[in-house]
Amino acid sequence: MSAKTHASSGKTTKINDTINGENAGRRRSSAILRDDMVNILMFIPNLIGYARILLLVLMFYFHELDRKWLVVVTYLVFSVLDIVDGAAARHLDQRSQFGAFMDVVLDNFGRSFLWAGYNPIAGAVFGSVEWMTFSLIQVAAKQGMSDWKTKHFEEAPAFFRYLMSNNLKNPLGTWCMAGQFLLPLQLYAGRYGLEVPFNQAVLIIMIMGRALGLAIEAFVVYGAVKNMLSEDATVNRLKSKGSST
Repeated sequence: MSAKTHASSGKTTKINDTINGENAGRRRSSAILRDDMVNILMFIPNLIGYARILLLVLMFYFHELDRKWLVVVTYLVFSVLDIVDGAAARHLDQRSQFGAFMDVVLDNFGRSFLWAGYNPIAGAVFGSVEWMTFSLIQVAAKQGMSDWKTKHFEEAPAFFRYLMSNNLKNPLGTWCMAGQFLLPLQLYAGRYGLEVPFNQAVLIIMIMGRALGLAIEAFVVYGAVKNMLSEDATVNRLKSKGSST
C-alpha cells in the first residue's frame, strides 16, 4: 500500500469516527430528552391531572346512567383536585407547560359538560366563549406572552388589574372563580331536581361571579382582536411602502 493510499485511508477513518461520535452524541441527547419528558409526565401535579381525566369520564358515564347526584359529587372532587394539583405544582416546583395546558383543557371540558347538561344553548355559548378565550391565550403564549394574566392586563383599567392581581388570588378573583366553577354545577343540579345547599341568593352571587369571568374573557378577546388588527395594519403599511418604491 502506498503512502498516499495509507494517508487517505487514515483520513477516512477519522471522518467515520467523527460521524460515529456525533451520532452517538445525538442518541445520548435524545435518550436524555426522552427521560426528561417521561419525568415531566410523571410529575405529581400531572398524575393528579390524569386522575381528573378519569373523573371526567365518570361524569359522562354517570350522566348517561341517570345518576345525576353522582355527577355532582364527581364534579366536586374533580374541582377540588384542580386546586390540589396547582398547590402541588407550586409546592413541589413541578410546574410545566404540559400540566398547565392539561389543567385548563380539563377545566373547560368539565364546565362545558355541566353547561350542556343544564341547557344545550348555554353549553354552546359558554363552552364556545371559554374555548375561544383559551385559544387566544395560547396564541398570546406563542407570541411571548406566557405570563398573560399580567401582561395582557398591563394597560387595562384598574378594575381588571386588581381582578387579575396575584393570579386571581384576591376577593374579586375568588368570587370570579367560584362563579366559574360553581354556577354550572348549581344550575345542573337544579335542572335535575337535586337538593344542593345553595339558595336563590347564592345563585345570584354565582351569576355575578360568572359575569366577572365574562368581563375578563371579553377583555381578552378585545386585546387579541386589537393586536391582530395592529399587526395587520403594520403588514399592510409595509406592503404599501414596498409597492410604492
